[in-house]
Amino acid sequence: MDINNVFGGSEEVSSVYSGYVINKYKVIKEQLDYVDSLVGGFNKDTQHLFKHILVSSLVNLDWSEWIPVYSGLIKNKLREASWKVLEEAGLIEVTEYSIVMHKSREFKVLDNLILKFIQLAPVNAEDRFKSDKYNLFTGKKDNKKQVSRTVDGNDNEYSELVTSSVRIIKESLFNMTEIKKHIAGLESKLQDAKDTYGVGSKEYKTAFGQYKADETWFASIDNNALQIDENLWSYVPVYEVKMSGRIYAIRGLQCCSRKMKAAAYTGVNELRNYDLKASQVSGLQQQFELAGLDTSWLEEYRSNPNAKKEYAAQVGISVDCWKSCLCSLLFGATLSKPNKHTSKKMSAQIEKNKHKMQAIDTALLNYLYEESGRDEVKTLEYLAMFNKVVAPLKEQLDLWHDWLLKTWVLKAGRLGRGCIYLENAAGIKFNYTKESKAHPEWKLKAMLSAFILQGIESAFIHALTVESLKYSYKVVANEHDGLIVIGEIPDEAVKQAAFRSGLKYCVLEEKAIA
Repeated sequence: MDINNVFGGSEEVSSVYSGYVINKYKVIKEQLDYVDSLVGGFNKDTQHLFKHILVSSLVNLDWSEWIPVYSGLIKNKLREASWKVLEEAGLIEVTEYSIVMHKSREFKVLDNLILKFIQLAPVNAEDRFKSDKYNLFTGKKDNKKQVSRTVDGNDNEYSELVTSSVRIIKESLFNMTEIKKHIAGLESKLQDAKDTYGVGSKEYKTAFGQYKADETWFASIDNNALQIDENLWSYVPVYEVKMSGRIYAIRGLQCCSRKMKAAAYTGVNELRNYDLKASQVSGLQQQFELAGLDTSWLEEYRSNPNAKKEYAAQVGISVDCWKSCLCSLLFGATLSKPNKHTSKKMSAQIEKNKHKMQAIDTALLNYLYEESGRDEVKTLEYLAMFNKVVAPLKEQLDLWHDWLLKTWVLKAGRLGRGCIYLENAAGIKFNYTKESKAHPEWKLKAMLSAFILQGIESAFIHALTVESLKYSYKVVANEHDGLIVIGEIPDEAVKQAAFRSGLKYCVLEEKAIA
């Protein structure tokens, strides 16, 4: 999950997962007053902690209802905050930290409080988008429109390829009527789950997560929203560049559900959704070839149109979970060996060997943990099967990760100001000297993997965006490994983008959004 800078700009909103507290989130006056009515009697740090957990819950991209907050973060940033006071007041629920899952203590604002907060937003589109906005954390009015950021934290502009791509996407469209129907349907589904199964049921939690996520992203598109006709509206998407060259929508529909996107783009003439097929696997095959490694597992995976379904079925997990786990593995996740103990014995075993936990990528475990319904034993069963299925690939991945550090860095690195810098296909720079001092080797391998694989993927997508200036298609949304456009992308544009980005295995396919 990455909620860094969502809805506020990089200088204002930071992710709990990188050791910072959120300090900006725009709300309407009714929402501001409601939150103040809940926590106004507590000290400022405790108020801030509650708001941090609330906003984290709203913009949590993986729909998990629990928000991990490291105890050191609270001590360092919000010294006077007391989560116990919030718990005693019936505003939040709290878990113990989990050694087994390598997790910090987790928090969640009660569902009924989040639901009331969300439903305070006006139903009428005119009222929703024209209402004054306030910073939830300061209470100050903030109607300033956001723009995409094309500079890093030191105000240095990113590569010409990336910045040109970001600036080209000036307008996106959405069908207000269909989005409202979609949101109303989710709200109805939520009520049905409550009436039929109860608020503590799995069915209710699933329905609540879906409603919360799509309603939150709908609220984010108020940036310069203008009505075109009875159904269609336009807005200015706001993007931010990440370390690999990928761009993330601070405001927009990039991270909402597929069904929400399908509703949003209903009735938009000549709209097409393009996807770079098996982008990460294709990029890795190209990297394996450069390193002189065995590509047979990757070739077989790429050539099988049903690979995702078949491998997911072997592990016993959903296709979405399989895709997430595979990407974590490609980006440097270290597989652990599950034991056969019960949950308590397993906890004791891992505590005894906790020094090894530093080499376990928590993202992969988290995906399996959530897939299992937070069942530790089931998680390890999934992990055992996943280990078995990807064993041939993992062997070559380990060799590639070693090759990155021992060979590629020496060949590709450039010295500047006393540091070794690396550059990926998107033209993004990586300070190897700084990062190698700040992180253990396993983490460094993961960072470099993402830097390279996401770099070549994003370079192709950015190049394809820039190519739109020469042809008749208009890019309305960047989808990481694809584009949503008005018009048709010609083969020649794809070839030019592949050449410019250096992507060898390039298959761009048109797909339905839902």
